[in-house]
Amino acid sequence: MINSLANEYAKEDNIVAYRTGKPISKAGLYYELKEAEKEIEGGDYLTIEDFAKESEKWD
Repeated sequence: MINSLANEYAKEDNIVAYRTGKPISKAGLYYELKEAEKEIEGGDYLTIEDFAKESEKWD
């Protein structure tokens, strides 16, 4: 039984999360995380201060 559980957990197509009702697989989540890391390393992000300034413009 433990072997079966381990095999299921290791599958890349297992659903690990949902975004607005859309399932995200383990492989898909890993891809999204790697893309986010690239954006952060490239400076493509908002700081808390940037967000505060931006939110002041909201009605």
